[in-house]
Amino acid sequence: MFLLFAIFFALASPATEAARLVDEADALLRGGDPLAALAALNAAYQLDPDPRYIANQGLVLEQLGQYARAVERFERYLSLTTAPEKRELASLNIERLKPKILFTSDPPGASIFVDGAKAAVGLTPCHVAILVGAHYAELRKPGFKPARATFEVHKGAPGVVEARLEPEAKPADQPPPLTASPTAAPRWGALGLSAAAALTSAALLYQMNQEVRARDEAGRLAVWDEHDAAARRFAWGGWIAGGLSLAALGWGLWVPPADAQAGVMLLRF
Repeated sequence: MFLLFAIFFALASPATEAARLVDEADALLRGGDPLAALAALNAAYQLDPDPRYIANQGLVLEQLGQYARAVERFERYLSLTTAPEKRELASLNIERLKPKILFTSDPPGASIFVDGAKAAVGLTPCHVAILVGAHYAELRKPGFKPARATFEVHKGAPGVVEARLEPEAKPADQPPPLTASPTAAPRWGALGLSAAAALTSAALLYQMNQEVRARDEAGRLAVWDEHDAAARRFAWGGWIAGGLSLAALGWGLWVPPADAQAGVMLLRF
């Protein structure tokens, strides 16, 4: 008789003990001791892995303010139960702890980053389920400064986070690169030619003077004629080179520099 009672107790004790622990957890929760109630529910689930105990753990975790763990329990319960009414109840609990927040921006199309996450949760405008509590978000869009906002999510209360994106400051205008003026080369070339022609003219006139002196000192007529002809050639060459020098100098001084030409052209508009 005793042996039969022991066998019956061994077979019935896990479920019976689990049910007793659930009743104890309920009493502890009503008495204001959610931590002890959670421990009792955990022990009950170890004895009898009934999915209902997982959902009850979620309710107790919500009382403790551990909303992330509570949502995890409700989501696990959804994966284990098929009863429509139970699944609906668990879904409502999840929506209460993770209400949907509408993110909008002006202009739209900004990426939404919540609580420093590296990956965006969507593009504005967009509804995002956010856990109850304090959060911050950053909205980013190319060509605009990031917009940051802090917000509070309350149980079962959908909200709206709005942001206005300011355009990024454009870089200051850079001065145009310095380039060689199209008139700089002819201008300096003319001045160089003028200098070279002046030197040539001076050399030729010097040679002319030398020939004139040699002519005046010549004793014979033939020698006099030879030096006179040479002096005339050097004289003509010197005067031609001098004229070329003056012409080149005038051209070099007449051509305006590039900045002056640019200024004149700007005044035409």
